[in-house]
Amino acid sequence: MPFFQEGSAHRVLVESCGKLYVVWTIYAKEYRPYEIQDFEVLKLDFSRKVWERVKSLGNHAFFLGPGCCTICCSAFAKESESGIMGNMIHFTMARDRSLYAYNLEESRQLSRKIYSSDTK
Repeated sequence: MPFFQEGSAHRVLVESCGKLYVVWTIYAKEYRPYEIQDFEVLKLDFSRKVWERVKSLGNHAFFLGPGCCTICCSAFAKESESGIMGNMIHFTMARDRSLYAYNLEESRQLSRKIYSSDTK
């Protein structure tokens, strides 16, 4: 497992098609505690009993909610069919009522805010 400073990361377990993943949410420095800096995804190799770093989720998308709420689904080939693309981690941020997406292939690059329920 990776080592992070205490309080700088949060992990959740995700089951997808019989495989077990751990998704680490890595936060920015302490002066920006609610800003996400990166994600790291590991998959458990049951036969060797080790966690392996994952670079791609293939056509799957993970949804991370507040606390330990997670969901996984298969994405369609074309984003226009569902709005969901594969190899993405969708997440919410503390104190924000929006949905964001992180492309695992473009490591460390958060994509656009994809949905907001804020009404002003």
